[in-house]
This record gives sequence, C-alpha cells and structure tokens, in this order.
Amino acid sequence: LQVQSVEPPDGDLGAPDHVRVLTQPAMAGRKPLTSGSRWAREYIERQFRAYGLAPWNGAATYEQPFGLGANMVAVLPGADENLADQVVIVCAHYDHIGHDEEGNICPGAGDNASGVAALLGIAERLALSKERPRRSVCFAAFDCEETFLLGAFAISELRSPEPMLPLRFFRNMSFTGANLALTLISFAMFGIMFFMSQYFQ
Repeated sequence: LQVQSVEPPDGDLGAPDHVRVLTQPAMAGRKPLTSGSRWAREYIERQFRAYGLAPWNGAATYEQPFGLGANMVAVLPGADENLADQVVIVCAHYDHIGHDEEGNICPGAGDNASGVAALLGIAERLALSKERPRRSVCFAAFDCEETFLLGAFAISELRSPEPMLPLRFFRNMSFTGANLALTLISFAMFGIMFFMSQYFQ
C-alpha cells in the first residue's frame, strides 16, 4: 500500500484534516510495527516541526522507541525561566488495532485519530501564540495503547536522571467528541497508568 497523501490540502489545518490523514486506507489502522504506524509517526513529526517544537530533552529526534513501538515526544519550552523546569504533559495515543477478525481495516477515527487531532491543535495554538505558556509543555503521542497501554508506561523514560522534572498537569486526549462516560474512563485509565509508571518501576 502507498499513502496517497500524508499532507492535507494547503491552508490552515483543523482537526478534520488530521483525522482524514490518519484514517485513510493506506494507514491500515495504524497497528504498531507496521508501515501505517510509521507513516502516522512521520505525519505527527511533520506537524511538530511545523510548529517549531523541540524534541524532548535535547534528543536528535521526536521518536522515542521502547521495543514494541515508539512514542513521539516534543516540547514547547516555557517562557518563564523560573517556571520552565515545571512540565505540563498533553498526550494522545496514535495507534489502533489495524484490522478486525474478518480482515477489514479499522481506521480508528474516534480511537484515537480524534485525540491526536486535538493534541496537534493544542500544540499549534500554544506554539504559534504570541505569548508562550510560562511552564514547559510536553506533547506526547503514544504508541501501543491497544497493547496493554505500553506507550503510557514508556513515558516514565522521559524522566531526567535526577532530579525528576516537576509535573504540574497531565491531560490525555482520547475519544475526542465521544460521550462523557468514555472520555472519563479513558482519562482515568491513563492517569492511573502514568502515576504507576512513575512510582512503581
């Protein structure tokens, strides 16, 4: 399969544009360790670069491999030198299940191209604003959520050797536009997984 176009039409990009790109048939459901997953990462990387975001912690690339997949992690440095070491994390998983048991592609629009679209929209808005946030904002696109939330556990690798950067807020974007119950369940699951990864290594 060949991706027909991993770039939406010229002009301002909105959430529907990001969702259309990530759910096109050539992405084949963005299952980890597939070409569709790689193309999704390449698309996310292009957006991060367009917004002028930096790779996390001085890395050479946004991609953070962890064995069974790879997270995409970027940071917008805080504008206040006294608060820049404090971190706000905004995240969303970009993977999906690929195909169902009958071989049909599962494009994963709600789960979770919609969340990635929201993440990219927030990143663009903050990065291109005249007034940057006072604290640093980390944007993390997780892989392997559909596989035991492994990408969420891997965020523990973001920790600096010592001391750990103070975390001030953590927001997961999932099932954006879905009903309230699904949104609350998703938020709770990622919150629990994150704090477990921080304190029970």
